[in-house]
Amino acid sequence: MNDRYMVFDKEQLFIVIGALVKEKVRFDREGDEWQGKRIISTANTLFEMYCGKPGYLDEEQLEQTAKALERAVEEGRGLSDSKASEALWLASRLRQIRANREIRFFKAPYVMVKGKRKAVLLKAREVVAYLKYEKTARSERTA
Repeated sequence: MNDRYMVFDKEQLFIVIGALVKEKVRFDREGDEWQGKRIISTANTLFEMYCGKPGYLDEEQLEQTAKALERAVEEGRGLSDSKASEALWLASRLRQIRANREIRFFKAPYVMVKGKRKAVLLKAREVVAYLKYEKTARSERTA
């Protein structure tokens, strides 16, 4: 598997969903309805993955999930030491995946025009190969 994706096991998904629920409760107390809806959307995707369906988290959801995991560890409620260390590892791994995904955009083919980056169009076979790769990655329980 590529370093831009991560396959979760059920225990990891359970930890992440729990952290997101705690984050949702915190946003409800603060009155931030918009953030709460975003958290629920991410949690629903992860719950579908927990039930065995394929899923995918975008870069924003990865960062949101990493923050929720770190806050859950800081608050320390409901997590044993082993779960806390696994939650911190998951948060760092999710941030690493996000960074690796963002790097790919900087490596995309481009030309400089008047000091600005302009994208170069890919050949049709390159696009097909890329889409096959993305489809394969998304067909698993990936972040």
